[in-house]
Amino acid sequence: MKALTRFGFRTIALALAIAAAASTASIADAGAKCPNRFFKKVQVKGVGDTQPNAQTAYDNDLAKKIAAAKPDCDKLECEESDSESCTFLHTQSKKAKCTPQGPGFKCVGWIRPGCFCQEPDEEIK
Repeated sequence: MKALTRFGFRTIALALAIAAAASTASIADAGAKCPNRFFKKVQVKGVGDTQPNAQTAYDNDLAKKIAAAKPDCDKLECEESDSESCTFLHTQSKKAKCTPQGPGFKCVGWIRPGCFCQEPDEEIK
């Protein structure tokens, strides 16, 4: 009986591990359709010995997070029109919140990446 219970727990643990691995996959792996929406916020932060250095580190992390999210839209398709393309867009914190932390400063904010179908002559305002 104990062996059967251990086997059941191991099977459940394996199933949960597989589900967790699948849920961390790229947005683009979810399917070929452009979702036309923004996704969850992604934290952006920077730490430095002075506030300007922390802001520079924040700006560098912001650029890195945008560059990492951008390819998720590249291979997705739009269904409404052949001329539309799945375009990466994002929103971001208006200004990083910089606070003293330990001997230096920490700046924190966020971006919210998204993929949207757009015509070539369409502009976001």
